[in-house]
Amino acid sequence: MEAFAADLRANGRLSGFSDGLRHFKELNGELVAYPGEAVDTPGSGGNRAVWPLASILQRDSIPDSTFQAFKARLIALKFIEVAVTPDYVAFVYDGMLNNENGYLLLASGHRLPALGTEFLGVELILLEEVAPGWYYFATT
Repeated sequence: MEAFAADLRANGRLSGFSDGLRHFKELNGELVAYPGEAVDTPGSGGNRAVWPLASILQRDSIPDSTFQAFKARLIALKFIEVAVTPDYVAFVYDGMLNNENGYLLLASGHRLPALGTEFLGVELILLEEVAPGWYYFATT
């Protein structure tokens, strides 16, 4: 996991993505549709736009092969989502929309998010150190 986190940071173009195996698929803050799936771009009536995966890859200058390799590593590690920030890399292994659980690798010299604050778009309710620099988290 530490090597994966280091590679994500070194890449610098992936701020977060899901494994693509569930209904909601995300890449760099956008909902995406894989080829053959319906898209719902702005102005077509949906609450949140769903973009073709290729358009977000192109927008963020991410080669498809690079994204697919990182996604395969996420799946191999049995995580459903990853988020990369300057402060941490968070690996989600369970949950949807809220009530998510996972592990956070804190960047050296950075501060942990505070309980009760927004974390991954929802409220952080639990943070426990499990190894130096590694924390188990839960949200609601």
